[in-house]
Amino acid sequence: MSKSYRYRGLGLTTKERNAGGRKFTEYQTVYPHLNKLSDLQLLEHLVFLETLEERYKTRIGELSRNTAATKIGITPSSLLKDLNDNSAEIINLKEKLGLFADKKLLDAFQRFQDIIKKFTAWGKDHVLERKTTCPFCSKPFILKIRTDKYEPIKTPFFKDKILANPELWDAYQKGEITKLRYSKILGTSEDFIDWLKEKVFDIKVQKK
Repeated sequence: MSKSYRYRGLGLTTKERNAGGRKFTEYQTVYPHLNKLSDLQLLEHLVFLETLEERYKTRIGELSRNTAATKIGITPSSLLKDLNDNSAEIINLKEKLGLFADKKLLDAFQRFQDIIKKFTAWGKDHVLERKTTCPFCSKPFILKIRTDKYEPIKTPFFKDKILANPELWDAYQKGEITKLRYSKILGTSEDFIDWLKEKVFDIKVQKK
């Protein structure tokens, strides 16, 4: 959001707007948590109020110089009130924006935000990688899935799409293994072996 927000400096002179833009950027650098649109709008208003404060102080300085000769040196109460009200609003905005927070906490917050951004970017760029842990040293490492390295292997436990294993069937037919043994290897019942004989292998013989 901060990249798309443009500081405008409305209500300021060209010189003030340029100085305000630099101050706005400096605030963003020092306080990187100010990245929401609402925060940036408040930040621009803060810069505007700080510019007004400089105007008030400049005006007070001018009045002081002009009255020095007469030794009056009294600043109009209305000007002082405006300055005080403006200063109070500046403090209020800074509190809302969290500019009085502990710098260490802000730095920790920014590091946390950076970690989240890096993790999100890494996840998008490495969708085929998986984190695991070494069973010997307990250190984490990454497994990268390479789909181009897969080697298709035909399973011997199916006849077409049916669980059967023709090699075991031949061994069963030759008496090398029993029906019970054959069924246990397939993880089925002995009735299933009878079904294979009737529906799968005997049909094959009949077709020949």
